[in-house]
Amino acid sequence: MTTEHDGMRAWAMTLAHRAVKDIKRDGFRQLRSYVDMGALLARSPGQKLFFSTAQRLLEKADSAYYPLVQQLLEEVGENQLCTLAVNLGLEALAAGVVELRRQNAPVWLECVRLDSPSQAAEYHQAVLRARKTGTRLFCADCAGAEAAQALLRHVSFDCRESLFFLRIFPDALTPELVRALRAAENAVPLLTVPEGAGPDSCAHAAQWLRSEKLFYGMFYRLPDGAKLDTEAVRGLAQWTRLCILWAGGERAGEKALQKAVSAQRKAPDAPVFLMDWQSDSRVLEKYISAGASVHWSDSGETLRR
Repeated sequence: MTTEHDGMRAWAMTLAHRAVKDIKRDGFRQLRSYVDMGALLARSPGQKLFFSTAQRLLEKADSAYYPLVQQLLEEVGENQLCTLAVNLGLEALAAGVVELRRQNAPVWLECVRLDSPSQAAEYHQAVLRARKTGTRLFCADCAGAEAAQALLRHVSFDCRESLFFLRIFPDALTPELVRALRAAENAVPLLTVPEGAGPDSCAHAAQWLRSEKLFYGMFYRLPDGAKLDTEAVRGLAQWTRLCILWAGGERAGEKALQKAVSAQRKAPDAPVFLMDWQSDSRVLEKYISAGASVHWSDSGETLRR
């Protein structure tokens, strides 16, 4: 990173910590002020869309996004929350996007499946190569705790400006992995709901991560025919503040999920932020860089179970 970028990152971290303290002290009036400031400073179409959407979602005093933010501030350590915010906002969606467009780079999200710890070093090299083109978002589909720990050892120090999602099954969580996540601060575990199970299968792991004040999410493939209704969303909100949903590749299922997620985000029934893996990825691609897409380092095309 350049000296100029180092200074910008330091300023962004200072602002993030100040925002956390202001919102904790003065409630949601400060939250709305920061969103309004972001809308005023937004330059790119993607940034303008993000902040205008946030303004719209916070218009109603009873919006579930207010308690969602409050719970995040209470449940997640301040240092990690600020690191993730800066890595996503400044690094991935601002500076990273500028570099992606400048180089006409083909990848905005670099993914891999790690079946063993030995693969982590190779993926680390892929991360370093992708980072030079502006890629700051990475996802590792980890077969177990050892593979996840090996990756964190490689990337938590020399890739501090990047954001890593680690997809793991709830029974893979170990004390060693929790310690590694706490030390890294730039990694988000995604508890993957096992095939045929429900979100409750992640309850113990979710409670553990929450007790450690770590930010985490859930990855859930909706069973065929399942509905994302009010009851289902409230069930998810018991265990996570972020849930990435996947319809599994069926076109009809994708459309139904996209419609349900869109409706829930406009009028949320519970303090949880929902994302739709297929449709949201396509939307992000339009705003990040023409021609850039999700890439699997091992030639995979979809998240596998």
